[in-house]
Amino acid sequence: SLSRRSLTNKRSGELPAGIKSHTFFSEDGAWAYCICIYTEQATQQARAISESMTRNSPLKEGRVGSYEVNADGSFKLDKEGGLIPRSMGKGRVTKKEDL
Repeated sequence: SLSRRSLTNKRSGELPAGIKSHTFFSEDGAWAYCICIYTEQATQQARAISESMTRNSPLKEGRVGSYEVNADGSFKLDKEGGLIPRSMGKGRVTKKEDL
């Protein structure tokens, strides 16, 4: 008779920023192995980058006026889902001889 074995493991929690993960699969695809490497320096760098992105966000108060908005106050998005900058006016922005 065939016996069936299964292996399960479940963890819940949050890994700190700066974790580097490497995933490997067995040749037959039946197993996956994941190694997570933690270094304090990488975590500190990841936090600094996150804080910089938050400080320089285009959605930050005071910068919202530079993007197009819908009547309901939501941002208009382009085909790729990005914010659309408000026009700064019309007219040529380069000299004819530079084209």
